[in-house]
Amino acid sequence: MIVTPGTHINSSPEYATVYEDPNNQTPDLTAVTAIGNNTSFHGTYSTSTCTAVVYLTSTEYLDLYNKLNSGTVRIDLTYDSSVSGTTKPVMSAPTFTLV
Repeated sequence: MIVTPGTHINSSPEYATVYEDPNNQTPDLTAVTAIGNNTSFHGTYSTSTCTAVVYLTSTEYLDLYNKLNSGTVRIDLTYDSSVSGTTKPVMSAPTFTLV
């Protein structure tokens, strides 16, 4: 998912929902809710709504925060597609890359 250029999130509380850039749509992920200050459990991905909730450490959340304040960010995550149903566990912390 490419996050809209100029998207800003809060540093405190460590909670934000970010949305895909409408000019760079990705069919498999349209919104990510990031919740910081966690130590475990990476989150869930919904195949029916193409959205994710991810739990991040404070360091991971700060990385996302800083990158979003620097420019356009690509968010990639991996989920376990073998789990039945439409809610799948996220297997690791997402990666945030400036693009």
